[in-house]
Amino acid sequence: MSSATPNNHSQNSSRAEKIFRNFSFLTIGKILGDGFTFLLFIILSREFGQEGIGEYSFAMAVTGFFAALSEYGLYHFSIKEMSRHKGPLGDYYGNIFLIRLVLSLVVFLLLLGLLSVCAFKPDTKIIITLIGAYQIIYMILDGYCAVFVAAEKMRLAGILEFSLRMTIAAAGIIIYYLDGSLIQITISFPVVTLLLTFFAHRLVIREHGPLQFRLTRTIFLKVLGLSSTYATANILFILSARIDIILLGFYLGAAAAGIYNVAYRMIFILMIITHFASVSIFPLASRLFTQSKEDFTKFYHDTLNILILISIPASFGLWLVAPQIITIFFGTEFTQSISILRILAPLFFLTLMENILATFLMSCEKEKDRTTGYWITAWSNISGNIIMIPLYGCTGAAIATLLSKIMQTIYYFIKLYKFIGSPHIGSRVMISITVCVAMGLPHFFLPQSPPLVTLPLSLMMCILTLLLFKDVRENELNSLLNILKGI
Repeated sequence: MSSATPNNHSQNSSRAEKIFRNFSFLTIGKILGDGFTFLLFIILSREFGQEGIGEYSFAMAVTGFFAALSEYGLYHFSIKEMSRHKGPLGDYYGNIFLIRLVLSLVVFLLLLGLLSVCAFKPDTKIIITLIGAYQIIYMILDGYCAVFVAAEKMRLAGILEFSLRMTIAAAGIIIYYLDGSLIQITISFPVVTLLLTFFAHRLVIREHGPLQFRLTRTIFLKVLGLSSTYATANILFILSARIDIILLGFYLGAAAAGIYNVAYRMIFILMIITHFASVSIFPLASRLFTQSKEDFTKFYHDTLNILILISIPASFGLWLVAPQIITIFFGTEFTQSISILRILAPLFFLTLMENILATFLMSCEKEKDRTTGYWITAWSNISGNIIMIPLYGCTGAAIATLLSKIMQTIYYFIKLYKFIGSPHIGSRVMISITVCVAMGLPHFFLPQSPPLVTLPLSLMMCILTLLLFKDVRENELNSLLNILKGI
Protein backbone atom coordinates (compact mmCIF):
# COMPACT_ATOMS: atom_id res chain seq x y z
CA MET A 1 0.00 0.00 0.00
CA SER A 2 2.77 2.39 0.89
CA SER A 3 4.40 2.00 -2.51
CA ALA A 4 1.15 2.67 -4.30
CA THR A 5 0.63 6.06 -2.76
CA PRO A 6 3.67 7.77 -4.33
CA ASN A 7 2.76 6.20 -7.66
CA ASN A 8 -0.77 7.54 -7.43
CA HIS A 9 0.54 10.96 -6.44
CA SER A 10 2.98 10.95 -9.35
CA GLN A 11 0.23 9.88 -11.73
CA ASN A 12 -2.12 12.62 -10.49
CA SER A 13 0.65 15.22 -10.81
CA SER A 14 1.37 14.06 -14.34
CA ARG A 15 -2.30 14.32 -15.26
CA ALA A 16 -2.60 17.76 -13.69
CA GLU A 17 0.53 18.95 -15.49
CA LYS A 18 -0.77 17.68 -18.84
CA ILE A 19 -4.17 19.33 -18.32
CA PHE A 20 -2.51 22.58 -17.23
CA ARG A 21 -0.28 22.55 -20.30
CA ASN A 22 -3.19 21.81 -22.63
CA PHE A 23 -5.44 24.38 -21.02
CA SER A 24 -2.64 26.95 -21.13
CA PHE A 25 -1.99 26.42 -24.83
CA LEU A 26 -5.67 26.70 -25.71
CA THR A 27 -6.53 29.61 -23.46
CA ILE A 28 -3.40 31.66 -24.12
CA GLY A 29 -3.96 31.31 -27.85
CA LYS A 30 -7.61 32.23 -27.46
CA ILE A 31 -7.05 35.09 -25.02
CA LEU A 32 -4.31 36.67 -27.11
CA GLY A 33 -6.35 36.23 -30.26
CA ASP A 34 -9.50 37.55 -28.63
CA GLY A 35 -7.52 40.54 -27.41
CA PHE A 36 -7.17 41.57 -31.05
CA THR A 37 -10.81 40.67 -31.78
CA PHE A 38 -11.93 42.67 -28.76
CA LEU A 39 -9.95 45.65 -30.01
CA LEU A 40 -11.75 45.38 -33.35
CA PHE A 41 -15.09 45.11 -31.51
CA ILE A 42 -14.32 48.31 -29.57
CA ILE A 43 -13.41 50.14 -32.77
CA LEU A 44 -16.62 48.98 -34.47
CA SER A 45 -18.65 50.04 -31.42
CA ARG A 46 -17.15 53.51 -31.29
CA GLU A 47 -17.19 54.04 -35.07
CA PHE A 48 -20.61 52.65 -35.99
CA GLY A 49 -22.42 53.25 -32.67
CA GLN A 50 -25.30 51.32 -31.19
CA GLU A 51 -26.98 50.73 -34.56
CA GLY A 52 -23.86 49.50 -36.34
CA ILE A 53 -22.64 47.18 -33.59
CA GLY A 54 -26.23 46.01 -33.12
CA GLU A 55 -26.45 45.05 -36.81
CA TYR A 56 -23.11 43.24 -36.53
CA SER A 57 -24.22 41.44 -33.35
CA PHE A 58 -27.54 40.45 -34.89
CA ALA A 59 -25.75 38.93 -37.90
CA MET A 60 -23.43 36.96 -35.62
CA ALA A 61 -26.37 35.67 -33.60
CA VAL A 62 -28.48 34.62 -36.59
CA THR A 63 -25.68 32.87 -38.48
CA GLY A 64 -24.63 31.01 -35.34
CA PHE A 65 -27.54 28.63 -35.92
CA PHE A 66 -26.34 27.81 -39.42
CA ALA A 67 -22.79 27.27 -38.16
CA ALA A 68 -24.11 24.82 -35.55
CA LEU A 69 -25.98 22.94 -38.27
CA SER A 70 -22.87 22.68 -40.44
CA GLU A 71 -20.81 21.46 -37.47
CA TYR A 72 -23.53 18.97 -36.42
CA GLY A 73 -21.86 17.98 -33.16
CA LEU A 74 -18.81 16.57 -34.94
CA TYR A 75 -16.34 18.54 -32.81
CA HIS A 76 -17.07 16.81 -29.51
CA PHE A 77 -17.94 13.52 -31.20
CA SER A 78 -14.62 13.34 -33.05
CA ILE A 79 -12.59 14.36 -29.98
CA LYS A 80 -14.19 11.60 -27.93
CA GLU A 81 -13.76 8.94 -30.62
CA MET A 82 -10.24 9.97 -31.68
CA SER A 83 -9.00 10.13 -28.07
CA ARG A 84 -9.80 6.39 -27.89
CA HIS A 85 -8.72 5.59 -31.46
CA LYS A 86 -5.64 3.37 -31.76
CA GLY A 87 -4.81 3.87 -35.44
CA PRO A 88 -3.61 6.93 -37.38
CA LEU A 89 -5.85 9.94 -36.76
CA GLY A 90 -5.51 11.09 -40.37
CA ASP A 91 -7.03 7.82 -41.50
CA TYR A 92 -9.96 8.24 -39.10
CA TYR A 93 -10.56 11.93 -39.74
CA GLY A 94 -10.80 11.75 -43.54
CA ASN A 95 -14.45 10.72 -43.51
CA ILE A 96 -15.28 13.29 -40.82
CA PHE A 97 -13.78 16.01 -43.01
CA LEU A 98 -15.87 14.99 -46.02
CA ILE A 99 -19.03 14.98 -43.90
CA ARG A 100 -18.19 18.46 -42.62
CA LEU A 101 -17.59 19.68 -46.16
CA VAL A 102 -20.93 18.35 -47.44
CA LEU A 103 -22.84 19.80 -44.49
CA SER A 104 -21.12 23.19 -44.88
CA LEU A 105 -22.08 23.50 -48.55
CA VAL A 106 -25.69 22.47 -47.91
CA VAL A 107 -26.09 24.82 -44.94
CA PHE A 108 -24.56 27.81 -46.75
CA LEU A 109 -26.94 27.31 -49.69
CA LEU A 110 -29.79 27.12 -47.18
CA LEU A 111 -28.68 30.44 -45.66
CA LEU A 112 -28.60 32.10 -49.08
CA GLY A 113 -32.04 30.74 -49.89
CA LEU A 114 -33.58 32.07 -46.69
CA LEU A 115 -31.95 35.48 -47.12
CA SER A 116 -33.45 35.78 -50.60
CA VAL A 117 -36.96 35.74 -49.13
CA CYS A 118 -36.27 37.82 -45.99
CA ALA A 119 -37.19 41.49 -45.79
CA PHE A 120 -33.84 42.70 -44.47
CA LYS A 121 -32.07 45.75 -45.90
CA PRO A 122 -29.59 44.92 -48.71
CA ASP A 123 -26.60 45.90 -46.54
CA THR A 124 -27.85 43.70 -43.71
CA LYS A 125 -28.20 40.74 -46.09
CA ILE A 126 -24.62 41.21 -47.30
CA ILE A 127 -23.28 41.37 -43.73
CA ILE A 128 -25.25 38.26 -42.73
CA THR A 129 -23.95 36.41 -45.81
CA LEU A 130 -20.32 37.32 -45.11
CA ILE A 131 -20.48 36.50 -41.42
CA GLY A 132 -22.40 33.32 -42.17
CA ALA A 133 -19.66 32.22 -44.59
CA TYR A 134 -17.05 33.03 -41.95
CA GLN A 135 -18.79 31.03 -39.22
CA ILE A 136 -19.37 28.00 -41.47
CA ILE A 137 -15.76 27.95 -42.71
CA TYR A 138 -14.60 28.34 -39.11
CA MET A 139 -16.41 25.12 -38.22
CA ILE A 140 -14.23 23.28 -40.76
CA LEU A 141 -11.12 24.87 -39.24
CA ASP A 142 -12.36 23.93 -35.78
CA GLY A 143 -12.63 20.35 -37.00
CA TYR A 144 -8.90 20.31 -37.70
CA CYS A 145 -8.31 21.75 -34.24
CA ALA A 146 -10.32 18.82 -32.84
CA VAL A 147 -7.72 16.44 -34.28
CA PHE A 148 -4.97 18.19 -32.31
CA VAL A 149 -7.11 18.32 -29.17
CA ALA A 150 -7.81 14.58 -29.35
CA ALA A 151 -4.08 13.90 -29.78
CA GLU A 152 -3.42 16.31 -26.87
CA LYS A 153 -1.28 18.51 -29.13
CA MET A 154 -3.25 21.51 -28.01
CA ARG A 155 -0.41 23.93 -28.65
CA LEU A 156 -1.21 23.55 -32.36
CA ALA A 157 -4.91 24.21 -31.78
CA GLY A 158 -3.97 27.27 -29.72
CA ILE A 159 -1.64 28.58 -32.43
CA LEU A 160 -4.34 28.19 -35.09
CA GLU A 161 -6.91 29.94 -32.91
CA PHE A 162 -4.56 32.83 -32.15
CA SER A 163 -3.49 33.17 -35.78
CA LEU A 164 -7.08 33.34 -36.97
CA ARG A 165 -8.24 35.96 -34.46
CA MET A 166 -5.15 38.09 -34.80
CA THR A 167 -5.20 38.11 -38.61
CA ILE A 168 -8.94 38.83 -38.86
CA ALA A 169 -8.64 41.67 -36.36
CA ALA A 170 -5.56 43.10 -38.04
CA ALA A 171 -7.22 43.00 -41.45
CA GLY A 172 -10.39 44.61 -40.06
CA ILE A 173 -8.47 47.38 -38.31
CA ILE A 174 -6.43 48.14 -41.43
CA ILE A 175 -9.60 48.36 -43.52
CA TYR A 176 -11.16 50.63 -40.89
CA TYR A 177 -8.21 53.02 -40.99
CA LEU A 178 -8.52 53.06 -44.78
CA ASP A 179 -12.07 54.40 -44.23
CA GLY A 180 -13.68 51.07 -45.08
CA SER A 181 -17.35 50.37 -44.39
CA LEU A 182 -18.72 47.68 -42.10
CA ILE A 183 -19.31 45.48 -45.15
CA GLN A 184 -15.72 45.86 -46.32
CA ILE A 185 -14.45 44.99 -42.83
CA THR A 186 -16.54 41.82 -42.65
CA ILE A 187 -15.23 40.65 -46.04
CA SER A 188 -11.92 39.90 -44.32
CA PHE A 189 -13.60 37.40 -41.96
CA PRO A 190 -14.33 34.54 -44.41
CA VAL A 191 -11.26 35.25 -46.59
CA VAL A 192 -8.78 34.97 -43.72
CA THR A 193 -10.56 31.93 -42.26
CA LEU A 194 -10.48 30.10 -45.58
CA LEU A 195 -6.74 30.70 -46.02
CA LEU A 196 -5.98 29.47 -42.50
CA THR A 197 -8.17 26.40 -43.06
CA PHE A 198 -5.94 25.39 -45.99
CA PHE A 199 -2.92 25.79 -43.73
CA ALA A 200 -4.56 23.68 -40.99
CA HIS A 201 -5.27 20.96 -43.56
CA ARG A 202 -1.60 20.75 -44.43
CA LEU A 203 -0.64 20.78 -40.74
CA VAL A 204 -2.91 17.83 -39.95
CA ILE A 205 -1.39 15.85 -42.82
CA ARG A 206 2.11 16.63 -41.60
CA GLU A 207 1.35 15.62 -38.00
CA HIS A 208 -0.96 12.64 -38.56
CA GLY A 209 -0.55 11.48 -42.12
CA PRO A 210 -2.75 11.99 -45.20
CA LEU A 211 -6.50 11.94 -44.81
CA GLN A 212 -8.08 8.74 -46.09
CA PHE A 213 -11.41 9.23 -47.85
CA ARG A 214 -13.57 6.12 -47.69
CA LEU A 215 -16.91 7.77 -47.16
CA THR A 216 -19.97 5.73 -48.08
CA ARG A 217 -23.64 6.38 -47.59
CA THR A 218 -23.67 3.90 -44.70
CA ILE A 219 -20.76 5.59 -42.92
CA PHE A 220 -22.24 9.04 -43.59
CA LEU A 221 -25.58 8.12 -41.99
CA LYS A 222 -23.93 6.24 -39.13
CA VAL A 223 -21.71 9.18 -38.16
CA LEU A 224 -24.62 11.62 -38.39
CA GLY A 225 -26.68 9.32 -36.20
CA LEU A 226 -23.94 9.04 -33.57
CA SER A 227 -23.26 12.77 -33.56
CA SER A 228 -26.93 13.79 -33.58
CA THR A 229 -27.08 14.05 -29.78
CA TYR A 230 -24.08 16.39 -29.78
CA ALA A 231 -25.59 18.35 -32.67
CA THR A 232 -28.89 18.82 -30.86
CA ALA A 233 -27.06 20.02 -27.76
CA ASN A 234 -24.95 22.49 -29.77
CA ILE A 235 -27.93 23.90 -31.65
CA LEU A 236 -29.83 24.30 -28.39
CA PHE A 237 -26.77 25.96 -26.85
CA ILE A 238 -26.62 28.46 -29.72
CA LEU A 239 -30.36 29.00 -29.38
CA SER A 240 -30.11 29.71 -25.66
CA ALA A 241 -26.96 31.85 -26.06
CA ARG A 242 -28.15 33.98 -29.01
CA ILE A 243 -31.93 34.16 -28.64
CA ASP A 244 -31.71 37.20 -26.34
CA ILE A 245 -29.84 39.27 -28.95
CA ILE A 246 -32.15 38.11 -31.75
CA LEU A 247 -35.32 38.91 -29.82
CA LEU A 248 -33.95 42.26 -28.69
CA GLY A 249 -33.29 43.08 -32.34
CA PHE A 250 -36.81 42.13 -33.33
CA TYR A 251 -38.56 43.72 -30.33
CA LEU A 252 -36.50 46.87 -29.69
CA GLY A 253 -34.24 47.31 -32.73
CA ALA A 254 -30.53 47.12 -33.50
CA ALA A 255 -29.53 49.74 -30.90
CA ALA A 256 -30.90 47.64 -28.03
CA ALA A 257 -29.09 44.59 -29.39
CA GLY A 258 -25.89 46.66 -29.48
CA ILE A 259 -26.27 47.87 -25.89
CA TYR A 260 -26.88 44.33 -24.67
CA ASN A 261 -24.09 42.76 -26.71
CA VAL A 262 -21.48 45.20 -25.44
CA ALA A 263 -22.12 43.80 -21.94
CA TYR A 264 -22.48 40.23 -23.15
CA ARG A 265 -19.21 40.49 -25.07
CA MET A 266 -17.30 40.94 -21.80
CA ILE A 267 -18.86 37.75 -20.44
CA PHE A 268 -18.37 35.95 -23.75
CA ILE A 269 -14.58 36.40 -23.59
CA LEU A 270 -14.53 34.68 -20.19
CA MET A 271 -17.01 32.03 -21.38
CA ILE A 272 -14.55 31.06 -24.12
CA ILE A 273 -12.07 30.23 -21.35
CA THR A 274 -14.68 27.94 -19.78
CA HIS A 275 -15.08 26.17 -23.11
CA PHE A 276 -11.36 25.47 -23.38
CA ALA A 277 -11.21 24.35 -19.75
CA SER A 278 -13.78 21.67 -20.56
CA VAL A 279 -12.05 20.75 -23.84
CA SER A 280 -8.72 20.36 -22.00
CA ILE A 281 -10.07 17.76 -19.59
CA PHE A 282 -12.29 15.95 -22.11
CA PRO A 283 -9.75 13.46 -23.56
CA LEU A 284 -8.47 12.48 -20.10
CA ALA A 285 -11.94 12.22 -18.56
CA SER A 286 -13.09 10.10 -21.49
CA ARG A 287 -10.19 7.68 -21.02
CA LEU A 288 -10.48 7.54 -17.22
CA PHE A 289 -14.12 6.52 -17.50
CA THR A 290 -13.13 3.40 -19.46
CA GLN A 291 -10.22 2.60 -17.11
CA SER A 292 -11.24 3.32 -13.52
CA LYS A 293 -14.44 4.71 -12.05
CA GLU A 294 -12.57 5.56 -8.84
CA ASP A 295 -10.04 7.72 -10.71
CA PHE A 296 -12.82 9.22 -12.80
CA THR A 297 -14.79 10.21 -9.67
CA LYS A 298 -11.74 11.68 -7.94
CA PHE A 299 -10.88 13.64 -11.06
CA TYR A 300 -14.43 15.01 -11.08
CA HIS A 301 -14.25 16.25 -7.48
CA ASP A 302 -10.75 17.72 -7.80
CA THR A 303 -11.64 19.55 -11.01
CA LEU A 304 -14.75 21.16 -9.55
CA ASN A 305 -12.92 22.31 -6.43
CA ILE A 306 -10.14 24.19 -8.18
CA LEU A 307 -12.50 25.74 -10.73
CA ILE A 308 -14.84 27.00 -8.01
CA LEU A 309 -11.92 28.77 -6.33
CA ILE A 310 -11.26 30.55 -9.62
CA SER A 311 -14.71 31.25 -11.05
CA ILE A 312 -16.66 32.65 -8.08
CA PRO A 313 -14.08 35.37 -7.24
CA ALA A 314 -13.64 36.11 -10.96
CA SER A 315 -17.39 36.62 -11.42
CA PHE A 316 -17.56 38.87 -8.38
CA GLY A 317 -14.53 40.82 -9.57
CA LEU A 318 -16.25 41.41 -12.91
CA TRP A 319 -19.32 42.70 -11.05
CA LEU A 320 -17.10 45.12 -9.08
CA VAL A 321 -15.35 46.66 -12.08
CA ALA A 322 -18.28 46.69 -14.53
CA PRO A 323 -18.62 50.53 -14.57
CA GLN A 324 -14.92 51.07 -15.25
CA ILE A 325 -14.78 48.39 -17.97
CA ILE A 326 -17.74 49.74 -19.95
CA THR A 327 -16.73 53.38 -19.64
CA ILE A 328 -13.06 52.86 -20.51
CA PHE A 329 -13.58 50.56 -23.47
CA PHE A 330 -16.85 51.70 -25.01
CA GLY A 331 -17.42 55.25 -23.78
CA THR A 332 -20.41 56.99 -22.23
CA GLU A 333 -22.69 56.04 -25.14
CA PHE A 334 -22.94 52.55 -23.64
CA THR A 335 -23.48 53.39 -19.95
CA GLN A 336 -26.73 51.40 -20.08
CA SER A 337 -24.58 48.32 -20.57
CA ILE A 338 -23.16 48.60 -17.02
CA SER A 339 -26.24 47.25 -15.25
CA ILE A 340 -26.55 44.51 -17.89
CA LEU A 341 -22.96 43.43 -17.29
CA ARG A 342 -23.51 43.26 -13.53
CA ILE A 343 -26.55 41.02 -13.96
CA LEU A 344 -24.65 38.77 -16.36
CA ALA A 345 -21.45 38.59 -14.24
CA PRO A 346 -22.40 35.27 -12.53
CA LEU A 347 -22.61 33.69 -15.99
CA PHE A 348 -18.85 33.05 -15.90
CA PHE A 349 -19.17 30.82 -12.84
CA LEU A 350 -22.36 29.15 -14.08
CA THR A 351 -21.03 28.56 -17.59
CA LEU A 352 -17.79 27.10 -16.27
CA MET A 353 -19.72 24.69 -14.05
CA GLU A 354 -22.12 23.81 -16.86
CA ASN A 355 -19.30 23.14 -19.35
CA ILE A 356 -17.33 20.97 -16.92
CA LEU A 357 -20.40 19.02 -15.82
CA ALA A 358 -21.44 18.52 -19.44
CA THR A 359 -17.95 17.22 -20.23
CA PHE A 360 -18.17 14.61 -17.49
CA LEU A 361 -21.64 13.62 -18.69
CA MET A 362 -20.26 13.07 -22.21
CA SER A 363 -17.31 11.14 -20.82
CA CYS A 364 -19.59 8.66 -19.04
CA GLU A 365 -21.78 8.13 -22.10
CA LYS A 366 -24.63 10.36 -20.94
CA GLU A 367 -24.89 12.62 -23.95
CA LYS A 368 -28.68 12.49 -23.81
CA ASP A 369 -28.69 14.03 -20.33
CA ARG A 370 -26.39 16.77 -21.60
CA THR A 371 -28.76 17.43 -24.48
CA THR A 372 -31.77 17.49 -22.16
CA GLY A 373 -30.01 20.18 -20.14
CA TYR A 374 -29.73 22.31 -23.26
CA TRP A 375 -33.42 21.72 -23.99
CA ILE A 376 -34.22 23.08 -20.53
CA THR A 377 -31.96 26.10 -21.03
CA ALA A 378 -33.16 26.89 -24.53
CA TRP A 379 -36.88 26.81 -23.88
CA SER A 380 -36.68 28.52 -20.50
CA ASN A 381 -34.51 31.25 -22.07
CA ILE A 382 -36.84 31.67 -25.04
CA SER A 383 -39.97 31.88 -22.90
CA GLY A 384 -38.20 34.10 -20.36
CA ASN A 385 -37.02 36.53 -23.04
CA ILE A 386 -40.42 36.65 -24.72
CA ILE A 387 -41.98 37.61 -21.38
CA MET A 388 -39.22 39.79 -19.92
CA ILE A 389 -38.02 41.85 -22.90
CA PRO A 390 -41.36 43.66 -23.50
CA LEU A 391 -41.56 44.40 -19.75
CA TYR A 392 -37.96 45.26 -18.83
CA GLY A 393 -36.02 45.54 -22.10
CA CYS A 394 -32.33 44.62 -21.99
CA THR A 395 -32.46 44.05 -18.23
CA GLY A 396 -35.21 41.48 -18.70
CA ALA A 397 -33.14 39.66 -21.34
CA ALA A 398 -30.18 39.46 -18.93
CA ILE A 399 -32.32 38.11 -16.08
CA ALA A 400 -33.91 35.49 -18.32
CA THR A 401 -30.49 34.33 -19.55
CA LEU A 402 -29.12 34.06 -16.02
CA LEU A 403 -32.09 32.09 -14.69
CA SER A 404 -32.00 29.61 -17.56
CA LYS A 405 -28.30 28.91 -16.95
CA ILE A 406 -28.97 28.32 -13.24
CA MET A 407 -31.60 25.73 -14.14
CA GLN A 408 -29.24 23.93 -16.51
CA THR A 409 -26.39 23.77 -13.97
CA ILE A 410 -28.66 22.38 -11.27
CA TYR A 411 -29.98 19.74 -13.68
CA TYR A 412 -26.46 18.56 -14.54
CA PHE A 413 -25.50 18.30 -10.87
CA ILE A 414 -28.56 16.12 -10.27
CA LYS A 415 -27.76 13.81 -13.19
CA LEU A 416 -24.12 13.35 -12.16
CA TYR A 417 -25.16 12.82 -8.54
CA LYS A 418 -27.05 9.69 -9.61
CA PHE A 419 -23.89 8.31 -11.19
CA ILE A 420 -20.87 9.47 -9.15
CA GLY A 421 -22.41 10.97 -6.04
CA SER A 422 -22.51 14.42 -4.53
CA PRO A 423 -19.64 16.80 -5.39
CA HIS A 424 -17.38 17.66 -2.45
CA ILE A 425 -17.45 21.41 -3.02
CA GLY A 426 -18.90 22.90 0.18
CA SER A 427 -15.60 24.05 1.67
CA ARG A 428 -14.42 25.59 -1.61
CA VAL A 429 -17.67 27.51 -2.03
CA MET A 430 -17.34 28.99 1.48
CA ILE A 431 -13.67 29.87 0.86
CA SER A 432 -14.64 31.58 -2.41
CA ILE A 433 -17.36 33.62 -0.69
CA THR A 434 -14.82 34.73 1.94
CA VAL A 435 -12.43 35.73 -0.84
CA CYS A 436 -15.18 37.79 -2.50
CA VAL A 437 -15.82 39.68 0.74
CA ALA A 438 -12.10 40.45 1.03
CA MET A 439 -11.98 41.61 -2.60
CA GLY A 440 -14.82 44.05 -1.97
CA LEU A 441 -13.16 45.77 1.00
CA PRO A 442 -10.98 48.18 -1.03
CA HIS A 443 -14.01 49.26 -3.08
CA PHE A 444 -16.08 49.73 0.09
CA PHE A 445 -13.50 51.71 2.10
CA LEU A 446 -11.99 53.59 -0.87
CA PRO A 447 -14.98 54.26 -3.11
CA GLN A 448 -13.49 57.38 -4.72
CA SER A 449 -10.09 55.85 -5.50
CA PRO A 450 -9.13 55.26 -9.15
CA PRO A 451 -9.18 51.70 -10.55
CA LEU A 452 -5.36 51.65 -10.63
CA VAL A 453 -5.52 51.70 -6.81
CA THR A 454 -8.55 49.55 -6.01
CA LEU A 455 -7.96 46.79 -8.57
CA PRO A 456 -4.42 45.82 -7.39
CA LEU A 457 -5.63 45.99 -3.78
CA SER A 458 -8.57 43.69 -4.56
CA LEU A 459 -6.29 41.22 -6.32
CA MET A 460 -3.84 41.26 -3.41
CA MET A 461 -6.69 40.68 -0.92
CA CYS A 462 -7.89 37.77 -3.06
CA ILE A 463 -4.49 36.05 -3.06
CA LEU A 464 -3.78 36.68 0.62
CA THR A 465 -7.18 35.39 1.69
CA LEU A 466 -6.72 32.20 -0.34
CA LEU A 467 -3.34 31.62 1.29
CA LEU A 468 -4.87 31.91 4.76
CA PHE A 469 -6.61 28.57 4.26
CA LYS A 470 -4.39 25.59 5.05
CA ASP A 471 -6.46 23.26 2.89
CA VAL A 472 -5.91 25.46 -0.15
CA ARG A 473 -2.16 25.72 0.52
CA GLU A 474 -1.78 21.95 0.90
CA ASN A 475 -3.91 21.00 -2.10
CA GLU A 476 -4.55 23.52 -4.89
CA LEU A 477 -1.49 25.68 -4.23
CA ASN A 478 0.81 22.70 -3.79
CA SER A 479 -0.53 21.11 -6.98
CA LEU A 480 -0.04 24.35 -8.88
CA LEU A 481 3.55 24.69 -7.66
CA ASN A 482 4.31 21.10 -8.64
CA ILE A 483 2.83 21.70 -12.07
CA LEU A 484 4.86 24.86 -12.61
CA LYS A 485 7.98 23.08 -11.37
CA GLY A 486 7.37 20.26 -13.83
CA ILE A 487 6.82 22.65 -16.69
